[in-house]
Amino acid sequence: MGSVLYDYLNESCFFDENLIASNFSPLTEKQLRKELQKYREFCLNNLDDVYGEIPKDEKKLRVFSGRAGLSIEELKRSALYVEQQIIDDPLFEVTREQDPNREAFSASLGYSSTNLDRKKILEAIRYLKKMTPMVATNYVKLLPISKIYEPPKEIGLNYSKNYFSDFLPEPVLKYFHNRANVRSLFRAGDKWAVAKGLSPCRGIFIDFKEHLGSSGFIYYLQQFQPTEFDKTTGRLEFEITLPEDSPDQKHFEAWVYQSINQSANSFYKNCLSEYAISQECNSSFLTRSQFIYDLFQLLGMSESGIKSHTTSSLFNIDLPFIDQIDIDLLFRIRQEDGEAFQNFRDNLERGFRELRLEKDPQILQLKTENLIHELTEVQVREIDRKMKSLKKIAGSEIVIAAFGLAGAVHTGGCCYCHFSGI
Repeated sequence: MGSVLYDYLNESCFFDENLIASNFSPLTEKQLRKELQKYREFCLNNLDDVYGEIPKDEKKLRVFSGRAGLSIEELKRSALYVEQQIIDDPLFEVTREQDPNREAFSASLGYSSTNLDRKKILEAIRYLKKMTPMVATNYVKLLPISKIYEPPKEIGLNYSKNYFSDFLPEPVLKYFHNRANVRSLFRAGDKWAVAKGLSPCRGIFIDFKEHLGSSGFIYYLQQFQPTEFDKTTGRLEFEITLPEDSPDQKHFEAWVYQSINQSANSFYKNCLSEYAISQECNSSFLTRSQFIYDLFQLLGMSESGIKSHTTSSLFNIDLPFIDQIDIDLLFRIRQEDGEAFQNFRDNLERGFRELRLEKDPQILQLKTENLIHELTEVQVREIDRKMKSLKKIAGSEIVIAAFGLAGAVHTGGCCYCHFSGI
């Protein structure tokens, strides 16, 4: 089937090998911005076609990783087990133009206006170029998921007499507060830096424990001073400043409490928006964040069904995969010779059809280990036989890498969790 987005990219300057090699230096910033804007408009105008490329077959093992981000190697390693991966379009993310009012607002805080990030654009394009065979065989589908994270076009002034504490159910708000990590911001030359602790100040950084990544929420406690008010038109002009002095303790604590509430509301809405997209695509929601996993558990969005068990197993145990292989050849194998790997998932799914009814956690763990051990003994031999035939196609460099197929769970901070229904 291919992709309408790749049809566009192949005809655009973004996939021009000479321009990529030259870091797009022949294009001025104005020209590059224009090309990005054209791509953005194409994506938004053809959303129905983009979504229409994702089959609605619920029996297929489809995984939605959203903005979690999967490397090319991670996509390669799951290619022979997962029917389809749905990921965020990294190029669409860099198409958003900065609003002049927001730039002026940022400048008032000491942030300089940023030029176009060519490095980020190149990283996105090289990533997309590498996965071309994955897209051509319908293994990877791109969606402009970052759109839901974009701020509104206009800067609003919001007020809540109870500090926005009624935006979320009490248990959910409590969950966020218990895991909120709030630190002070301080000036470091012409930039802002995050302190190790928290004390009364005019800037704070908020993130949440056990949520992977460097993203967070920044707030500044500014001062608003009316300068002119037109009673006829209702137009109010005011001056915004960031005082040097720190607020008193009571004012500061109320502001921090309000900021956590606003962060929680934004985080919550974005998570549910991504989840809604995954459901529209009939896919399992994949996250590496223990924080999001626990939040969804709190909301009662736990995994259920045979497909869910299979997905959990595939992403929480080490599986054999083909190493040292060209992407084009890998997807030729996936299209023509992927039976041995598909059989592993099919047999695992059949096994979990029986195991999912077991309530005793210790017995379940034992039966799971026995199931995977049995599959290892049978399936790895089948995969080894398949490798002999594949070597005739690919040469002697192709190898099969099999790690811990007895059920070892990935460690090192990467928690693969998924949710396929409420």
